[in-house]
Amino acid sequence: MSSPCRIALLGLSPADRSVIEPLFHQAPDTDPPCDCEPVQDLHLADLIIANADDPNTVHTLQARQLPAAVLLMGASDAGTGWPVVARPIQWPAVLQAVGRLTQQPLGSA
Repeated sequence: MSSPCRIALLGLSPADRSVIEPLFHQAPDTDPPCDCEPVQDLHLADLIIANADDPNTVHTLQARQLPAAVLLMGASDAGTGWPVVARPIQWPAVLQAVGRLTQQPLGSA
């Protein structure tokens, strides 16, 4: 059994979090099950999901040069080249992007 994908959320609004947080609570009988767990420490994350529309959040991630993959939520990649899920955020788009970045197939809600 592989270890869970550790995901950190950074600078997201409550509305964004409400779409993304179900990744951590997905039922184990989903086909296939999601193997994700939330982490607070960005250095422990395998994937960081961040607010693309907050310049401070993007700058912080660029300055830290963390080894984790980054997925942005918002209007554009802010010149980073990181993948973006546009607003309004839709659950299938989040699943597809997270699955692609973590190399884990994720089921539907």
